[in-house]
Amino acid sequence: MTDKYFKSLNYSLANEDTWPEVRLLRQWRPKKILSVAGSGGRSLPLLVGNPSELHVVDLSEQQLWLGSLREETIRKCSHEDFLLFWGYPPFEGIAYNRRRKEIFKGLDLSFEARNYFNQLFDSVSWNTILYEGKWEKTFRKFSYVTRLIMGPKLLMESLSCLTTEEQESFEKANFPRARWDLVFRVLGNATVFNALLYKGHFVKKNVPESHFEYYKSAFHRIFGQTLLRANFFAQLCFFGKIVTKEAIPVEGDKDVFESMKKWLLAHRTVSHLGNILELIPREEALTEIDFLSLSDVPSYFEGEIEKNYLQMVRPKISIGGVVLIRNYLRLPENPDLKGFDDITSEVLPDFHDEKVQMYMIRAYRRMS
Repeated sequence: MTDKYFKSLNYSLANEDTWPEVRLLRQWRPKKILSVAGSGGRSLPLLVGNPSELHVVDLSEQQLWLGSLREETIRKCSHEDFLLFWGYPPFEGIAYNRRRKEIFKGLDLSFEARNYFNQLFDSVSWNTILYEGKWEKTFRKFSYVTRLIMGPKLLMESLSCLTTEEQESFEKANFPRARWDLVFRVLGNATVFNALLYKGHFVKKNVPESHFEYYKSAFHRIFGQTLLRANFFAQLCFFGKIVTKEAIPVEGDKDVFESMKKWLLAHRTVSHLGNILELIPREEALTEIDFLSLSDVPSYFEGEIEKNYLQMVRPKISIGGVVLIRNYLRLPENPDLKGFDDITSEVLPDFHDEKVQMYMIRAYRRMS
């Protein structure tokens, strides 16, 4: 696993859609959850299941600080002020910068986190930092190329579709094949991703499709299984930002927000800095885990680790506990599933309309 890429502020919005987990956890109600932190936008919505504990882990201290910032804005803000602070529609532009600064002053943050975000907000004149992660900046750059090739008017018109059937028909009738394919040939390759984002630490692909085929298939699913007007990832790829209120990710949903707020007013999450596979075996607090959200971390495993990672965490997973994984371009080869049942087929229906559509989902339940 490559630590170098992850030790910085990589994600500020979300590289995953957590709505599927929200639906699942409302049913499962796990007591103890462990999640890769990411921006906080992927982990905090897991609180809808009202667990007794939420532990988050990340290699990057900046990501854990960002999670604490999100926690505090949920704890201290109304739903409207939360949307304003993070710059979600309709709260965009410099008109909201003064109010954002006022909110920030009232948040309870560590000295290190406050100093870091003071500098970050100052660098953007107190505009939103929603797109300041390396991942988000990369897709903002991609969006310039996409608009240049496809034309901004055509992309904006695609948001007017109200059904996926209408979207698919619109894409087939109005997206010039050669130009649409050019988008994936220019952007959908390891060289570009390595240059702009991964800096030589890109996932070592083992799926049979080419990068071009992989990304084109993913966008075919995006058009056929999600509404673009409600898809934050598609809008980030097309416009470099979220342009419609319907596309605000799960953390901005009012019911989810109120569930998170209720939990955070009575509890605190527990943060762990380090490699998740090293932390789980040695941390006494990380035991009897009922739900482990591993994000796409296993996509970066190689050799013995990719074969044994489930056995490395198994002693700390409760009987009946679930490990959920998103695999990107790579499926771990020959993983040892001893003691686990593969329940992927049970959870896949909840991922049908997942917004990013770049991941191959796997879920395992510990049975022994």
